Amino acid sequence: MLAATLGRCRSLVLAAVLASSVAGCVLSPRSSGRAGDGHEIFIDESLRPQLDRFQKALAAHATDQRVAPNSTEVKLFTAALAATVEDYVDPVDPVKLVDAAIAGLERPGNTTKAGDLGSLVDTAITEMISSLDQHSAYLNPEIYQELQVDTRGRFGGVGLEITMRNGAITIVSPIEDGPAARAGIQPGDQLLAIGDVPTTGSSLVEAIHRLRGPVGSRVTLKIGRAGASEPLLETLTREIIRIQSVRSSRISGRYGYVRISQFQERTASDLERDLQSLQQTGSLDGLVLDLRNNPGGLLSQAVRIAQVFLDSGIVLSAKGRAANQSQTYYAKSDGEWHKLPVIVLVNHGSAAGSEVVAAALQANRRAQLVGSHTFGNGTIQTIIPIGDHAALRLTTARMYGPTGAALELGLQPDVSADPDPWAANVPSVKDPIVPEAVRLLAGPTVQ
Repeated sequence: MLAATLGRCRSLVLAAVLASSVAGCVLSPRSSGRAGDGHEIFIDESLRPQLDRFQKALAAHATDQRVAPNSTEVKLFTAALAATVEDYVDPVDPVKLVDAAIAGLERPGNTTKAGDLGSLVDTAITEMISSLDQHSAYLNPEIYQELQVDTRGRFGGVGLEITMRNGAITIVSPIEDGPAARAGIQPGDQLLAIGDVPTTGSSLVEAIHRLRGPVGSRVTLKIGRAGASEPLLETLTREIIRIQSVRSSRISGRYGYVRISQFQERTASDLERDLQSLQQTGSLDGLVLDLRNNPGGLLSQAVRIAQVFLDSGIVLSAKGRAANQSQTYYAKSDGEWHKLPVIVLVNHGSAAGSEVVAAALQANRRAQLVGSHTFGNGTIQTIIPIGDHAALRLTTARMYGPTGAALELGLQPDVSADPDPWAANVPSVKDPIVPEAVRLLAGPTVQ
């Protein structure tokens, strides 16, 4: 997750809908030879009894009762189990994992094609991974291919970023200028149904799969909103979503305003380009950095953006069980803009990567945060291929700010403003909160 190039891992800014719960993504260095690619799978022999138990349960539900241990399907499950035991952020009991997988096979009314070995194994892996937490998921070949969306900022969908909160699919942020934003869908809304299908019991991946579709097709969303007496129905037309992640302008003559809507593969370089451009047009005495409704994206870019403004101190600590998932990121001594006064705007739609930037600047006393409490999304998911075409999206680490506080708790701003955190559905330089930020920049207490 901490690097994210998805020619291998392309970006899983899971287009129609996801990046909310993805702070970044990285390909596991142990991903090759996991299953289905002509390589042997090397597993801890302590897993053998559980694999045998699963194989017997699988045979009882398959049309062909003689399920071969070396079949592609069994190898795929073996790879998923081994990867989960090895890489998940917390120690996991393989007995409980296989219990969850077998329960998926045995659940009345499951949607697997009767007796089809591939469908049965897909269901078993889905149930096993879903039992871990609200963010981990199994990406079967169809979904994995569909969700390998380029981070260059162009994809088809309705323009939503979602996560799972307390068992409910929750909107982190609508993507600017997308169908959902134009319809007035807000951060914190709950997605109750997609078309005629309720989302109760659905995983994030299943919701994404249903939200996506051909450009020009229509989908009706049933939305639950705090304070609304009845659910809202919004019919959206799917379209190509194009994201310009950095937008800048001048405000009050001598100050700059930069809005970052998402962290993509060029966001840090685009930010530095825009800062240079602002400086070339006149004195730049301070900056309003707007991260409201920014749901995250590539963690590597969030770290780089924090380093633009810092010349010392910790940016972020990531802690996971695997050695390669634990790392501390530091500021660079040559941060070009480390003396520029900065105010950072945040709200409840600021999540993951935007919380990384905001926490780093706040804790290192480089910026005040203005707005409302942030979303609190502090886990890292890694995309781990387990075969030719399938993958796991597995929680492998947790993120901590420079003070050691878990980002899952969210961030409290230094100055509370915008009491309705959903009011700025599409933040802009014209928001009433921006003049307040400028007044703070003009004062003596920014740094």
